[in-house]
Amino acid sequence: MELSREDYEGGNWATAVETAWNSGREAKRLKRLEGETGKREEQVKEVGRRVVDWITEWKWKCAEQRVDELEQEEGVGGSFMSLSHRP
Repeated sequence: MELSREDYEGGNWATAVETAWNSGREAKRLKRLEGETGKREEQVKEVGRRVVDWITEWKWKCAEQRVDELEQEEGVGGSFMSLSHRP
């Protein structure tokens, strides 16, 4: 809901609040009629999978960076450890 600057500053919010409330009430009514469809559970699982994948990727990048640092410290030039078996 958007108010003009004049209405906002003047505190003339009643009509806008009532309109927003009515439109939200209708959306809730429709959602209740639809009921639980399982969509939310699947969305939560997908977000969880993405977070786990992101953390796994981040950990591998940290490990690769540390191996590079160790190789540079020891002057090994790539033979210290291979992370090519990465999943």
